[in-house]
Amino acid sequence: MIYGYSEKVVNEEYGLLQMREVSFAMNPSQLRLVAKFLVRAAEQMESGQGFLHRHIEELVPEWRTTTPQTEIIVVQEKSTIIPDIDS
Repeated sequence: MIYGYSEKVVNEEYGLLQMREVSFAMNPSQLRLVAKFLVRAAEQMESGQGFLHRHIEELVPEWRTTTPQTEIIVVQEKSTIIPDIDS
């Protein structure tokens, strides 16, 4: 599971919160899958494969069987669902 403390709402339509702190309550294998996902998403960004967002199970399919109740999404910095990321 992922827990956190919110800073503010950044998109009311989607209920998206900017977090000031997050906690990953996971075992070592789940943490490795998260790390694998983040590395793969960063590699796709660097390679020019354009995307607005990626779900963890798109890049790490085994996530579905280990932690199906938790969704992790990487969003491009200049995404339309985060209209003003710097404020």
